[in-house]
Amino acid sequence: MNLEYLQVKIRDDPLNPDLIQKEIEAFSSVRWMEKAYNDFLLQKSKDTWVELGGKNNKYFHSIIKDMNKVLRIADTKGRVCYAPKLIQTTFMDFYTFLLGFLDEVLKVSKNVVRLRRGCTTEDHLMLLAPVTNKEIKEVMFSIPNHKAADCPDGYTSASFKDSWDIMGGTMCAAIKDFFPARKDA
Repeated sequence: MNLEYLQVKIRDDPLNPDLIQKEIEAFSSVRWMEKAYNDFLLQKSKDTWVELGGKNNKYFHSIIKDMNKVLRIADTKGRVCYAPKLIQTTFMDFYTFLLGFLDEVLKVSKNVVRLRRGCTTEDHLMLLAPVTNKEIKEVMFSIPNHKAADCPDGYTSASFKDSWDIMGGTMCAAIKDFFPARKDA
């Protein structure tokens, strides 16, 4: 049954358990279809990006330009600003309040800087410890499935997880290549 129709019926008979159950089922179906549609649109946008996006063309620049706009912002009192000048002022006011004014900056004592605690030997050894395949796999598998690397190939983290048995060793080797002093794990 149609969700809208069921909701109208429930308004007339709010304690009817049969209607309530049907509404729950219809709502679940609508949410599933909405998710499927959003997933489809996400994949379609990635296809367009793969085809056109990484080529430094007009499409690429229009996407980047749109990504770098702030169209509205709420000020500290919750009022939403839409005008570009108000947005700019709101940003400036917020960060001025957050960071303070130049004349309020405290001078850093050279004695405090000299007394700072550096890395202990244990900290240093931990930072230089080899990166293990297990650590790499744990990090890779902690990334949400719909996330993709910042590149135009469109592969999501789910792709890497699904092919881990085949590609895991290669992935680990590539990642370890970023840590030249740690390759022996």
